[in-house]
Amino acid sequence: MRIQIWRNQVYQSDYDFSKPIEFGRQKIGEPNPIAFVENHDSVRCIVTSHTENTVSRNQLRVEVLGFKLVLTNLNQQRQFELNGLPDLEAGASLSVDMYSEIGFLDLGIRIVQDVSCQSLPNQTLGPGQLSGVQRNAMQSFHSLDDKPLGDTHLSQAKLLHWLTTAMVVFQEAANSPKFLPRAADAVREIVNLSTASVLLKDDGQWKSHAVSTDGPIDDAWSPSSTILSLIEREKKTFFNLVEQTSGAQSLVGVKAIVASPILSGDNEVIGILYGDRRTGSGSPVEEIEAVLVEVLATGVAAGLARVEQEGKAIRARADFERSFGKEMTLHLEKHPEMLGGRVAEITIMFCDVTGFSRASEQLGPEKTMAWIGQVMGELHQCVIENEGVVIDYVGDELIAMWGAPAKQADNAKLACQTAIAIGSHLENANREKRFLMPAKVRIGINTGVAHVGDTGTKYRLKYGAMGDTVNLASRLQGATKFFGCDILISAETHRQLNDAFHCRRLGKVKVVNIRRPVELFELLPHTTNKQIQSGYEEALRCVESGEFESATGFIEKLASEFPTDAPTQALRKRIHELTPEQMDDNGKKTADVWELPNK
Repeated sequence: MRIQIWRNQVYQSDYDFSKPIEFGRQKIGEPNPIAFVENHDSVRCIVTSHTENTVSRNQLRVEVLGFKLVLTNLNQQRQFELNGLPDLEAGASLSVDMYSEIGFLDLGIRIVQDVSCQSLPNQTLGPGQLSGVQRNAMQSFHSLDDKPLGDTHLSQAKLLHWLTTAMVVFQEAANSPKFLPRAADAVREIVNLSTASVLLKDDGQWKSHAVSTDGPIDDAWSPSSTILSLIEREKKTFFNLVEQTSGAQSLVGVKAIVASPILSGDNEVIGILYGDRRTGSGSPVEEIEAVLVEVLATGVAAGLARVEQEGKAIRARADFERSFGKEMTLHLEKHPEMLGGRVAEITIMFCDVTGFSRASEQLGPEKTMAWIGQVMGELHQCVIENEGVVIDYVGDELIAMWGAPAKQADNAKLACQTAIAIGSHLENANREKRFLMPAKVRIGINTGVAHVGDTGTKYRLKYGAMGDTVNLASRLQGATKFFGCDILISAETHRQLNDAFHCRRLGKVKVVNIRRPVELFELLPHTTNKQIQSGYEEALRCVESGEFESATGFIEKLASEFPTDAPTQALRKRIHELTPEQMDDNGKKTADVWELPNK
């Protein structure tokens, strides 16, 4: 049996499955994931740390029955969701095929069983394993056709041994710690060498990542720098020493040698499969042996390329999850066309952390960066928890979106719900002193049609939105300073809300670079004082209808009773600043639209 588990990387282990295996969250005192703990009647596999509550401590039991896997939800209270398989009700079991992939959250599990029946002794090579050296190999085999068997020292037993040795390498997972050591072992055994090594280039220097010897490792042994330079320049497999005329010290005493390049996808030499014989006696390296070493080098190159691709895929997925969340990432993997450019109705949120300059003065550069990282992390998590997409960080500002890439009918509600949650989270964090210093934000939210899609370059994916809808959301965030409130939303966003959200109409404004006046509402975390709301809105009505004296009376009374209400003070200032030029034909002062002074 072999069990493969992948999260950020692939982990695999041989296991005989004489006992069922149970997967769950780490318990206090247990080793860090991924780890196995032997129990009396089962084996426990720890797949997540004790700080992650997305998986129960005792979550899933897997048992082999014939050619089936029986999955049991060990949690007796909650349903367990599986990726690509039916969900398991609390305590329920499910039978699946032996080779099924078991997935939950961002974890994947696969179990492979050897079938007990007669088969060929050697594992079948996968397609393309020898594609890089197929032509050279066929030429070498054809060159043997006219030679007596004795001249090539080739026998059926020897050929079988070579193939078996090579397949031991090919069947090993490339990210396994055994992969490179087995490749070195194979080179030494196939060519009957005293030492073989897998060399990889690290920071411009050749370093041995696996060494195989027929005895104790000689600390003084090192590969020939002459041969390494030759291979790096020619990108060919070299074997045997015809005659040492160069006087290279690194080749003194070498009786047989073979070395083959390990190439990257860009055809650069990133490694070398190297072996030599410096003691004892033996025949020279034959051409067919060199070809087999080249086959091994090509297999190692393919394995390293797969590991690199898997690493890139894992990093790309991690980047996606940080922006889109796990559920949205899974959805986009199934529907990648949703990342294409299109027009969609969205709700966009600009969330600016206030007091950045003050923090810089008090904390200094290093602690300021740590502080803004703490705060942004809290904001980011709130967006993801409320089904939003974080599309950018701009200095001390976070930009998030709802309604794309997946359509969300309640995108305005989700955005407003997030804004309120952010305020609550920051209050708790400040009270608990989780940040290096207290944090506060100002938020602008707007709903409308925008162009959404990849706004990045060929070097970096950047999913986002463009258009007036986005620009207005940014202006609303800036307008929070003028009105002295935490959250401003547009009339279109307000139109899509219900009575669960508490809002105060603040008036119509003209913002920079937006042609039409915009009606603004203050989004409140809870029901505001009715007297404040009714008094403000009545004063605003009088101003907009030109009833200047009535407006002055209402606002003065309200400002004296509630001196800390910032929007009231802003309206009071606005009324006092009305000029003679703002008279209508009847001599009344009017101010239907406020023109804000800046962004």
